[in-house]
Amino acid sequence: MVNRFSINGVTYTAKPFDFDMLCELEAVGVNIQNLDKMSMSLLRGFFAVCADIEKDEAAALIQKHVINGGNLENISNALAKEMDESDFFRALSEKAQTGTEKNLGESETEKSKKGKKLTSTEEEIGMNPPVNG
Repeated sequence: MVNRFSINGVTYTAKPFDFDMLCELEAVGVNIQNLDKMSMSLLRGFFAVCADIEKDEAAALIQKHVINGGNLENISNALAKEMDESDFFRALSEKAQTGTEKNLGESETEKSKKGKKLTSTEEEIGMNPPVNG
């Protein structure tokens, strides 16, 4: 069954929550490290991606929807359904919960354990300190 939601009386089809969706959400400013929280920026980003519009237009349409008496339940439910049904997202979440998923960078604690603290520039570009040995 196709997953749909309505904003301002217009029905949209929810897109699958896959790797491409994560990339598109990042492109519209969603912090994908916090996907477990149903944030306003996640809803705005999801709507923007599904409706193929810019995030500012998505925000304006959501705002108009709420001002005119609508709520965010249907888009929240559509997003939650896509996340629940996504094999990719489920696998990613499970790996993150079990700690087997390595981030591109390391935490400050891990860096300091290796004996060298990175400069702010090195941190910004995601460098890792050399292993002492």
